[in-house]
Amino acid sequence: MVELGSADESEMILAFLRAEVDSFRFRRYVAHCLRMLGTDRNLIDRADITDARQNQLRKDLLGCYRGYGKDDLFRGFPTRMTWRRVRLDAIDLETVVYGNEDHFDRKKWTELSNGTRYVSVGARNVEQEPRPGDPLLEEKQNILAVVEKIHLGSQFPELILADSLKGSFIIIEGATRSTAYIREHVTAVEAFLGHSPDISSWVCY
Repeated sequence: MVELGSADESEMILAFLRAEVDSFRFRRYVAHCLRMLGTDRNLIDRADITDARQNQLRKDLLGCYRGYGKDDLFRGFPTRMTWRRVRLDAIDLETVVYGNEDHFDRKKWTELSNGTRYVSVGARNVEQEPRPGDPLLEEKQNILAVVEKIHLGSQFPELILADSLKGSFIIIEGATRSTAYIREHVTAVEAFLGHSPDISSWVCY
């Protein structure tokens, strides 16, 4: 792993929003919350990370549709995290795990990884042509769509990861992308990595 320097919460949040503003799963929720906050997607597309008001709006936006600082994905998430930018190599990616889904209704990533939560296992289980009726059909199709974009040279926002303090990195945002990266043997993947001694309190730990 290559250390690329320290980062702050505002940078992490912006990368999170850039990853999901056009995603099939979350784009309508992002659009709805932008309207609720009285702003538009320029808050993401033309972000000024030095503008404190914008940074607060983006934090509120992530809270609106993902529960940042409140609940849902971020239930029990430490209020104080130290963030840094890193570049992961192939060996690092082998240590990346999906978030714990025990408290959620659907355990799609747990199922894809045969209960191990390792993204490397999930990547091996993505079929080239997913079968109709497969309960994980949508997830596999989404992963293969990212694979196709990788082949076309598309660039993606950084992954958002948490240090488990046990030698592995837990995905906060980027399960689909990380699975596609490992499947296609992509190396030099950039990420925001968060560290807190209280990370075990997070619902997805």
